[in-house]
Amino acid sequence: MTNLTPDEIEALLLSLKVSSVAVAVALPFAVATALVLSRSFWGKSLLDGIVQLPLVLPPVAMGFILLTIFGTRSGAGAFLKDQFGIVLVFRWTGAVLASAIFTFPFQVRAIRQALEARDKGLDQAARTLGAGWLDRLINITLLRWANLAPSSRSFRTFPAKPALCRLPSTPRCRRRAAKRKRRVCPCSPSCWPSCSF
Repeated sequence: MTNLTPDEIEALLLSLKVSSVAVAVALPFAVATALVLSRSFWGKSLLDGIVQLPLVLPPVAMGFILLTIFGTRSGAGAFLKDQFGIVLVFRWTGAVLASAIFTFPFQVRAIRQALEARDKGLDQAARTLGAGWLDRLINITLLRWANLAPSSRSFRTFPAKPALCRLPSTPRCRRRAAKRKRRVCPCSPSCWPSCSF
């Protein structure tokens, strides 16, 4: 096995941290959304379309939308900064947000398929043995199927992450960031479209 440099180890640990937190953040919302979508109701296809939107939009456009919404000068980002002091953009938390949003549709799809394909006989047997609704959901439906496999998509680098985090992604930007001992792209804003994607 090749020895990794300290920078490579730091990048690997940051990727693991971002993806782990993104999966943990998105999973409860994905379970709740899958529970809603596994039932029939008016507007189900509209909600399903909204859930699948990150898969349909180009990742660069999604990154721009996130930057617009969670930027510190407009939308939810200004509110979070002014009221709670929370800044998501240009930090690792922005990468978590982008990863969670891109992971969310995969999680919802897998959990929804597990809910729709669950064995009614096992569910009924667990109910007669005294298992509660949440116990049956976790032990029969969710754990029986490999629902966390789509969460591995958060390990993939999407172009939305550099847009939201201003990560140096081209060799020229990485050299400039290393020279200045900075973790964000030191290039001017006019360079960001070329260096971030």
